[in-house]
Amino acid sequence: MADYVTRTGQVYPASGTQLSIWARNVRSRYHNGRLPPEQAAQLEALPGWTWRVRKRRRYVGLARGLPAVIAATKRVGGPLSQTNTDPQTLRISRMIRRYHRAGRLPSWAVARMEATPGWVWTKTGLRSQRWADRIPELEAFFKEHGHFPSASSKSQAERRLSNWWYRRARATMTPAEAACARWWAETAKIPYKWLQLYQDVTRMLAEPAAIDYRRAWDLRSWVMRQRGRAAAGKLSDRQREMLATIVLPDMPARPVRVPTITDPAALAARQAENTARMLRANAERSSTAAERTVQLARAALARPFVPSSYRAILQTRVDHPADNLAQLAGRIGLTKHAYSGQLRRALASTRR
Repeated sequence: MADYVTRTGQVYPASGTQLSIWARNVRSRYHNGRLPPEQAAQLEALPGWTWRVRKRRRYVGLARGLPAVIAATKRVGGPLSQTNTDPQTLRISRMIRRYHRAGRLPSWAVARMEATPGWVWTKTGLRSQRWADRIPELEAFFKEHGHFPSASSKSQAERRLSNWWYRRARATMTPAEAACARWWAETAKIPYKWLQLYQDVTRMLAEPAAIDYRRAWDLRSWVMRQRGRAAAGKLSDRQREMLATIVLPDMPARPVRVPTITDPAALAARQAENTARMLRANAERSSTAAERTVQLARAALARPFVPSSYRAILQTRVDHPADNLAQLAGRIGLTKHAYSGQLRRALASTRR
């Protein structure tokens, strides 16, 4: 503390540091009569030392951010949210509501906020308005996709709509909306892949030209399989209701794939060529991997400290760069998998 006072000329260290915590505790012990006199005398000898405890300025951030909150509320004409204001102003508005609920908000701040048009102390009205605003969005989604939003969807917008419907809307549901929610709960149990295929079928029926014949036949086969599962009792009631709305039209004959090569000798030659190409590609990959491993092993052996248990593994890899793992393992009496694991651990240990 003496060094800090000599260097800066201040007796209040920066807030949050160990020295400021120590100084605050010493002043508290002095006011409680628990500080020894000799220690108090040493502190009083410091230039500018005072036993007064500096109070925190609680409402400095509130006073500075209040005009921004008032201006944003007037501009929006209602409660602030993440979509109509910046994060800093939204944080201050939440702090104002929190202080008001706790009874710690100054009277001058309460008067200014209540005089602001559009300001509300609770978000009940805002949530009701959001509920009414998102009903058309839910209806539009159902008309487009034929089902309610799924919480397991890959689309972030669909997951958000599902989360809103399931968690927030049920608090203000009418009996009709509650029945709709029960219907949605049954739909939510349907696997998402099943819903995707059902959506593809409805799109195919609405726009036949948008899907090629092969995809159309695949979807038709899927519908026929689902009808068989429904007859066997393997589908839920909601799935059977959705499946009953599908009416498959007559389709032309499924196109038959004609092979491009009909000569048996030419076909055998093509297969042999493909096999040789695959073997060459595998050999090139193995050779590249072996060269890289040899370089890493050589660099690892050049390090000053290499465990003796790993030195033989690395040296075998360097001495026989053309051998595969099975051949290298046979040279030191290990299995292929054991040698591969020890080589991997040896290279990893030398990189640390």
